[in-house]
Amino acid sequence: MQMMRATFGLFIAAALCSPALLKATEAPVAERVAYRNSMGQTLVFDGAARFSRGPGKTSTVLRDCSDAYQWCLTDGHGFAFAYVRKCTDAGDEGWRNRLRFHSKVISALHDHVWMVFDESPNYLFHYRDKVGIVGIIVGATPSYDFRSLLHETGYRMFDYEPVEFKVVEGQALAPCSE
Repeated sequence: MQMMRATFGLFIAAALCSPALLKATEAPVAERVAYRNSMGQTLVFDGAARFSRGPGKTSTVLRDCSDAYQWCLTDGHGFAFAYVRKCTDAGDEGWRNRLRFHSKVISALHDHVWMVFDESPNYLFHYRDKVGIVGIIVGATPSYDFRSLLHETGYRMFDYEPVEFKVVEGQALAPCSE
């Protein structure tokens, strides 16, 4: 039954993505992944139903637009994420241009990267190589734009830690592999 549900989910995801991205090989969303911030608010990704629930937000359908090269998730309404499936591909020339959504790296430390996407500037993703999305920081207002951090001096990434949604249930989303 679970295999049928996963297969059906892939067919639905493929139907929702553009024709160039119909090569989805594996769903990046686990059965259930929950992220929680220090204030007790929760973001939930339900792989079977593809829903994303956030603070002050109604549920939206989360589409899998992944292909053999990248993990790709979007709700088409301001939530977008894309990253390479193989960690070594992140070092290739032009790798960001091959992703469906182009990222801007705000900060990097060892195997931790904080990135924002033009298609979802209200979200700052905390990504760890080989682990996946370990945290998501949501802008304080609907119009907040994390891309502005690229132009600021003196900000500290760790100032955002109290409002970061961290994985509390399930495996982190979209891990790259060797």
